[in-house]
Amino acid sequence: MGQEDKKKQITTKQAAELLGVAENTVLSYARQGILTAVNEKSWQIDNTKYFYIDDVEEVKDKLKKPGLSTGEVAAQLGVSTVTVFNYIKDGKLIAEKEVYRGRELYFIKQTELERFQKNYKNIRSRNNKEFYSKPNKHGWFQLFMHERSEEHGRLMVGEDEDYFLLTASGNKIPYTKIEQYGFKPVYLIERGSIISKRKFAKFEFPYENNVESNIYSFLDKCYEYITPTNMKMNINKEKIELEIKPYCFPYDTLDEDTIKIIKEYMVEGSIISTIKGIYIDSEYDVLSLEIQSQVKDSLKQIASERNLTLEELVSKILVEYVNEKH
Repeated sequence: MGQEDKKKQITTKQAAELLGVAENTVLSYARQGILTAVNEKSWQIDNTKYFYIDDVEEVKDKLKKPGLSTGEVAAQLGVSTVTVFNYIKDGKLIAEKEVYRGRELYFIKQTELERFQKNYKNIRSRNNKEFYSKPNKHGWFQLFMHERSEEHGRLMVGEDEDYFLLTASGNKIPYTKIEQYGFKPVYLIERGSIISKRKFAKFEFPYENNVESNIYSFLDKCYEYITPTNMKMNINKEKIELEIKPYCFPYDTLDEDTIKIIKEYMVEGSIISTIKGIYIDSEYDVLSLEIQSQVKDSLKQIASERNLTLEELVSKILVEYVNEKH
């Protein structure tokens, strides 16, 4: 028996466990020549392929991630992977494209993430779900009014991420003392029925301290007609990012100045005048297709590795393909 035969061998299942991949992936590595089975000619008789553990360990070293994935960075920052991609695109976060497990992906060094967190720690960003409090029926920029003077105020988010009421006269009232100062919400924010369309129209409004701004008046209408069930919102020092499901606002709900404002600050979607009112739509259409189950399973695995939904992955692939062809 040769020296090679004395080396420790492991099964396909054991190799998969060692590499942290599926057994089919190990077999794929064998087909690609990344791994060589000891019993290539007799594996069907042996009911499994055997590999030298040293070879598997060598492949494991090669497969070590060259940094943090966009999904891992998103989890640490508490944002979506799309936001991380935007940071990379804007040059705020430095990432390198590396080939990992046969795919070209973005990776971020831990030191770079720490630099980013330090430099951008003052960016105020809140999770979409936090813009609305179901128990209190309060939401960002909600309109309040003084019981006697009828002065208006808006529920704002401070630098330290604490809520406060900004009045029309410029006073800032801590959230816990709003009622004590005589202010009450003009309306309570209720959750409504789900709008079945899956995509959103998107706006990026400037963050203003004018409580009478048409931007905030539009948010009032969104809370009333669309409800938080069909909204997403993020804020930072410079802008308010609002996403809403497609909806037709009656003509008497949006004045000309408000329509002009929302047209100016829409970044994704369209605004259409219809017989019934002003229809705000997303820029997405539904595309149905049929693919083999095996292909779908592979796409699911890739989507999981990239921290994307299956729909997001397929959409990304199609967009990239079309862009390459044009």
